[in-house]
Amino acid sequence: MKIVGFFGFKENIALKSECLNRKISIKIGSFKCRLLTPSLPDNFYEPSLDYRRPLVQPNSEINFNEHLEWGKPYSWPLGESEIFNFKLEIEVDDKTFDDEKKELLIDSTEDWINRLRHNFFAYDYLLEHNRIEIKSSSFVGFHYYIKPNDKKPKEIKSNRENIVKINLLNRALDFKTFKNVLSSTSKNKRLCDEYQLIKNSKIALQDREYRKSLFECASSLELCLTNVLKRKLKVNNEKLKTHILNMNNSIQKKIELLEAIDIVLPSNLQTDVSQVRNRAIHTGKEVSQKQAEKAYKIVKNSLDILIKNKLV
Repeated sequence: MKIVGFFGFKENIALKSECLNRKISIKIGSFKCRLLTPSLPDNFYEPSLDYRRPLVQPNSEINFNEHLEWGKPYSWPLGESEIFNFKLEIEVDDKTFDDEKKELLIDSTEDWINRLRHNFFAYDYLLEHNRIEIKSSSFVGFHYYIKPNDKKPKEIKSNRENIVKINLLNRALDFKTFKNVLSSTSKNKRLCDEYQLIKNSKIALQDREYRKSLFECASSLELCLTNVLKRKLKVNNEKLKTHILNMNNSIQKKIELLEAIDIVLPSNLQTDVSQVRNRAIHTGKEVSQKQAEKAYKIVKNSLDILIKNKLV
């Protein structure tokens, strides 16, 4: 028996055209599944037609309400698109699919989608809410639903003659990256600690909690520097390595130690992150929006350079 459903996020995911009209095998808990992406509308590449027509629902045993939106292209002729919803096909054994298995499917699916939501932050998507709907193709009375967010997609108003490519997000994921985040989620991988901290900083920044944002930001940086030093210090004696790290336990000293082994970091990490954090802690000085935003940007760029495996 096959369960067919769909899910989406509060913020739409931008994908390159190579990710569209795909059926990707994934695993949600103990269930074998496929994630289906919508496809470009017919004759998308025909210049005389409006390229902004909605994406087409992925074909499966159940097709949902025709009023459900799956996405919309935002670039022509590249076909990069904002995805509003994804479709899921979940294989279950109809002989053993009892109430207990239904609850397990609900919990496993929600957990997987929540982990996917967090993992997308590795590619600069902060997705704080999700919506899910799952129905059975055999009509066993299984129905799970979270009310969809009513946010409307942004409209792009331009004349075709002036358009070669429109990319408002400038971060459409290619197929390799998109498949990697799905696969990593299926393998129970999550954001590494440094990225979880910088994600917390971003959330606090959006909530206008600038002091909290700066502290999370600085913690992320300090943890990152410590882990890089652990990897890069060519010291065979672990006690000696621990002693070196303990003797260089401030952000400034860690930056200096990294520079001594030829790892150059932005010069303003000390002035715009460490010193601002220290003043906030030791003197109670308020943290401004500008300071928090600048610190976040500097640290996030540093993490992107220093950390190769964001999902672990």
